[in-house]
Amino acid sequence: MSAAEHFHSLINIDSYNQANVVLGLSSYDSYTDEFNFRSLNITPDLAGEFTLLTTSYLKKYFKLNEEGNLRLIEFTGGYKPDSHEVEWINQGNEAMEMVCDIPNQDEIELIDLDDTNFFTNLRFYFITINYNGLIITFFRKYGRSKELLHSKNIFVRLCGDRYERLTEPTFQFDDKFDAVIINGYLYSFNKSNFQYIFRFYELLRSSARSSLATISTLVPIANFTAFENSCFGHLQKLAKLRNIANRPYLQSMTMDKIRIVISQFNLQVSIIEENGQQKLVYDENDKWAILNLLDDAYLSSHLTGLDYEANSKRELQHV
Repeated sequence: MSAAEHFHSLINIDSYNQANVVLGLSSYDSYTDEFNFRSLNITPDLAGEFTLLTTSYLKKYFKLNEEGNLRLIEFTGGYKPDSHEVEWINQGNEAMEMVCDIPNQDEIELIDLDDTNFFTNLRFYFITINYNGLIITFFRKYGRSKELLHSKNIFVRLCGDRYERLTEPTFQFDDKFDAVIINGYLYSFNKSNFQYIFRFYELLRSSARSSLATISTLVPIANFTAFENSCFGHLQKLAKLRNIANRPYLQSMTMDKIRIVISQFNLQVSIIEENGQQKLVYDENDKWAILNLLDDAYLSSHLTGLDYEANSKRELQHV
């Protein structure tokens, strides 16, 4: 089955009768580079409430699909999906490695409320539903402030005729989700939170030097160190950097082609000759210029006759 077919089957589930439900929390320890998982021992009634949350949240996608407006597309780092679009990834993507690390339902330890380090590094919570053998897991970004005793805020409750500070461990959950996985496909509902949960930016940093090495080999840049430092200081630049390094056209990019684009769109990007080789010049006053140029972000419209700079694009797949 395709990504679309799996998602359609998910949004057509209207209830999870007799399902086994696990509510879990995850923290990320940057020193050990490991995720830790803990579960909460919940009542059957509360489990039912959480399954209702999931089906209620997916109703908007069911409606979009019924109207013919739902669009499922493969995840692209620099792309900004519209509200009717859902991005997906499957096996082979780094995010799936973390999902595979989540222990089986009967192997997740119960949470220790005295584990301060775990609460300090909270990253997300998850709901795993075992429904007639089908395993579905929903994810939501989650921080220490959601466990009210570990929050910096003061929470009070009415006790008799007076208010006193809340002292029992109490968790807060809303009615939204950031991602769901079913049958090997991981779907994103909130891209920013999705990228936070699955360490998108950490992964970008780890692959950045490889991306820069690829670009420097194929596209000479005179003051490359300044360009490199600028990229490492900005997460969105790292995302664009990886997109460029993965573009198939990069292998066939030549300085002659670059000159044509610079001229056509009147770009403020200089080319100099250094040691007998033509090189682009990185300009600190326009730190995005070379990145946008190499990302092929400048387009001409046959419809309007106008030129555009696109801050988000997806390659069309011609059938």
